[in-house]
Amino acid sequence: MRSRFSPLQEVNLIAKLADLQEIACQNTVVLHAIMELLIQKGVMSKDELLSRARAIDADINHRMELVEYDRDPQTGLNDHGVPL
Repeated sequence: MRSRFSPLQEVNLIAKLADLQEIACQNTVVLHAIMELLIQKGVMSKDELLSRARAIDADINHRMELVEYDRDPQTGLNDHGVPL
């Protein structure tokens, strides 16, 4: 099976993915520290934080379902001709 990318493009893609993974890991560490500080300082409880996280997650999932529903399966475009 032939790849759509040249070997150099594949190396660049792998490097970009590794960079994104490192950034995601760093963001996770910072987010975890912020959450711990908010709980320790009494700004919010662990239950409040978890409840809010679940609500945001549900909202994001709902919006993604709406976007997917709005997409034409044949063209991949929404009602405004924008690719999704």
